[in-house]
Amino acid sequence: MAEEEMTEVFRSSDPAVIQFAVDEVLNQAEIPSEVHNRSSSVFPTPNATPGAIFIAVPKDLAGEACDLLRDAQFEGALSDNCDIANFTDEGEEASAE
Repeated sequence: MAEEEMTEVFRSSDPAVIQFAVDEVLNQAEIPSEVHNRSSSVFPTPNATPGAIFIAVPKDLAGEACDLLRDAQFEGALSDNCDIANFTDEGEEASAE
C-alpha cells in the first residue's frame, strides 16, 4: 500500500490546542493526522520553528481539514493561538490575494 502524501495544515505552540484539534476536530471527522513536534530541542533540525508543533493530514483532505479547523476556531473551540493553512478542497495551497 502506497504511503499517503501528508501536508501540514495547522500550527500552535500550545500542546493542548494541538491535542484538541486532533481529538475533537480531525478524529471526529475521520481525517487521519500526524503531529510533527519541531519545537526547540538540543539538536538543530531543518525547518524548525521555535516552540512550533504542527499537524499534517493527507494532502487530498487538506481543504476539508482546514475548513473544519477554521470552523472550530470561529466557534471558540480552538484558541487564536494557532495558525491554519489555506488549502483548496483539491489539496492545493491557495494563494494569498
